[in-house]
Amino acid sequence: MEALLKVVADQFNNREIAIAVWSFLLLAWVLFKAHKPIGRSVHQLLKLLFGKKIFPILLIFSAYISLLVLGLEK
Repeated sequence: MEALLKVVADQFNNREIAIAVWSFLLLAWVLFKAHKPIGRSVHQLLKLLFGKKIFPILLIFSAYISLLVLGLEK
């Protein structure tokens, strides 16, 4: 976790990090509190993505891409 924070701190300045955090918080608030139908839709989408049939495929695909990137990096 510390390595990730170091990479973020090296790549972005405080203003950019603050804008990203506030944008994420605003987006989360809009999706889950301000507009109930959108929040329900996002909830259903997440439920589908983490379902028994799709999630293992996404997990395998993510692992494959990660290994491919790490292999190409070296």
